[in-house]
Amino acid sequence: MAARFIEFEGKSYVFGLAWRTLDGEESESSEIRKLAGDTGVEARHYVKLAKKDISCGFLPRAEVGKHKVSGLYSAAALLALTADLPPSFLFIKDLDDGKSVMVGVLNGTPVPGYDLCASHIEIRRAAEDFITTAGDGVTIYGETTLFEDAHPLGLGSFLEPRKEALLQPLPSGGGRIVIIIASIAVLAAAGGWYAWDQHRQEEIRKAKEKQQMDPNKVYQDALPGMMKKAGIPARVGLPSMLASINPMHTAVAGWNLDQVACTPQECRVTLVQDVGTFASFRKAMPDAKSVVFGLDGKKIEYVLSAESPPAATGVGMGDLSPFTDFLVTSGSQFQEFRRIGTSYSLTAATIYGAPAGIDPNAVKNPVKAGNWTVGGRWWMHGVLNYLPPNVTLDSFTVKMRGGDPVFEAKGKYYVKD
Repeated sequence: MAARFIEFEGKSYVFGLAWRTLDGEESESSEIRKLAGDTGVEARHYVKLAKKDISCGFLPRAEVGKHKVSGLYSAAALLALTADLPPSFLFIKDLDDGKSVMVGVLNGTPVPGYDLCASHIEIRRAAEDFITTAGDGVTIYGETTLFEDAHPLGLGSFLEPRKEALLQPLPSGGGRIVIIIASIAVLAAAGGWYAWDQHRQEEIRKAKEKQQMDPNKVYQDALPGMMKKAGIPARVGLPSMLASINPMHTAVAGWNLDQVACTPQECRVTLVQDVGTFASFRKAMPDAKSVVFGLDGKKIEYVLSAESPPAATGVGMGDLSPFTDFLVTSGSQFQEFRRIGTSYSLTAATIYGAPAGIDPNAVKNPVKAGNWTVGGRWWMHGVLNYLPPNVTLDSFTVKMRGGDPVFEAKGKYYVKD
């Protein structure tokens, strides 16, 4: 599982460092030199991540070859420093030569043994090992075919020349780092790989314990990224959905519009038969996407993609208000909506974005989220434009009821505890 050097936008980056955590029992420079020797190679360069605990990634001398180390950045360190990612995750990138690079990060730090480049089979095995050991809820990012649920994340999202990720020569000290051949022989005789694997598992276990000991820090570290994924404010998302709905005809080639169910990305249209046939529909709408013809011959469904879906801007922390204040202001708006004939409902708010492995009840001052639903006659849908920016819109559905269509909108609201 060798190191892999990647050139990106004129800069050099490396995957495959050997990571260790300083225990603080010696001076920092002495411990770094000692750990460089403990990797089993003459590591001459390293990168240091100073978070709650100091971790170092060492580049084995044997892996350098002809590659220039000056101006070389650690890809794993840059991933761990990316603010939009959760504190614990996996990154996998498939390469063109049948190999992949992988980085496993736990509690904001690359985990020993999981910064590597290897074959697809080895990467898959290592990824499953990481997920099993680190626990449920590990998010996978990258560009890979090994896991279908991987969230897209290209190299350009994190590869950048940052001083904190720049490899540097080992600190000077009392002489050249020497590999102790006898120690290596003893480890090999005793099953060196098994010992190393146990060390790796212990590193993960310690990291998990620290994570669980401070749930508030874990939550606060993850919260900014989670708030960016909170959705689209109702007043932003509604115009996009209406832009897809308004041009529609209530009748197409002998088929009548029954329902339009929209999300910010697309609308699913349902038609019911009047005097039309499947053939008449296809002739009238040859470009319709994802068409489903009902086996009973009475229904057609198809998908209409949004022409310009709004970006998922999320909810800003400055837009949040305490739950009681939200009820007094926005709750009063919902009550006014009801007076003009709309219906509404709210569910209780619960903690939002709690990472896997922490006790939600131990988090102080969390952000909470609840669901809301508003419905009424079609012409009343404009009330949604009055909702504040901490209220997001997930779906907007129009159902035909003769000449008086009705709408139903659903989404979430976000408040401070």
